[in-house]
Amino acid sequence: MSLFLAHYHYVEAVAFNAAPLASVQHDIVNDAFVVFVEKATTWEINEDIKPLLRQITQNIAKRYWEDHLRNQPEKIQQLYHYGLGSPDLFFKEEEESTFSEYLSALRFCMDKLPALSRELVEFFYVQGLAFTEIASRTGRKVKTLRKALSRLRRSIGKCILSVIKTEVHYE
Repeated sequence: MSLFLAHYHYVEAVAFNAAPLASVQHDIVNDAFVVFVEKATTWEINEDIKPLLRQITQNIAKRYWEDHLRNQPEKIQQLYHYGLGSPDLFFKEEEESTFSEYLSALRFCMDKLPALSRELVEFFYVQGLAFTEIASRTGRKVKTLRKALSRLRRSIGKCILSVIKTEVHYE
C-alpha cells in the first residue's frame, strides 16, 4: 500500500490524461489502488513500478471509456475508435457541441494538414488500406507510418478541440 501511495501523484496524472470525464478521474485512481492492492502479493515488485501502475490505470480508464461510449451514436464510437477526438468532445457534461459542429471542425483541421498527412489519413481511414500497402504506395517504412498516424490523430484531436472551444464554425 505504501508503494502505491508513494506513486499516487503519478497514477493521478495518468488518470487525468486517460479519463473520459474529469468527474471520473478520482474513481479511476481509486480503482487502480484496489487492483494494485488485490494483486500486489502475486507480483514480484523489485523494480520501477511506474510502468505497471500506468498499465493498470490505463486499462481501468479504457473500461470507463467503453462504458461511456456504449450510449453514444455509432459515428461517435467510430471516431473514438480511430482516435480522432478527445474526452472533452465526446462527453461534455452539457450537450452544447453537436455532431455536425464536430464534423465541420474535423474538415477544417484536415484541410490544414500537409498533403502527405492528408494522404495518409485518406489511405488508412477512408480507403481502409493496411500499413504494408500504404508503405508500398508511398515508399515509407511501416514503422514510420504508424508513428506518423499516431501523431496525426493527436494533432487532429487537439485541433478539433480548439476549434470547438473557440466556437468558430467552419463549413
